[in-house]
Amino acid sequence: MSFTGDFINAQTACDWGLVVEVVPHEVLMERARQVASSITSLPSENVHEIRRVYEVVTTLMGKDAWAAEAEASRASGWKCDSIRRDSTNSAAPDPVADPSGLF
Repeated sequence: MSFTGDFINAQTACDWGLVVEVVPHEVLMERARQVASSITSLPSENVHEIRRVYEVVTTLMGKDAWAAEAEASRASGWKCDSIRRDSTNSAAPDPVADPSGLF
């Protein structure tokens, strides 16, 4: 999309996994505050480590980026199974509402 300049709507972005949630404009700020509150309730060390991994991975490409992320995940014991979608594409437990499965 970056190269073609094509745009997609929010629901398509969600269907494709580019975003995890689409909310009506009227509740956008309320939902953003909920997400922010959830993030700030996490141990700051966890949030800092995730940001550190993002900074490392953005300097890498391809297999090197995947390997760095996998290594960081193994080293920290992160669990991602709780945020996967099942075969019906219904949302798994919300990692924002219950971030316990992320760390």
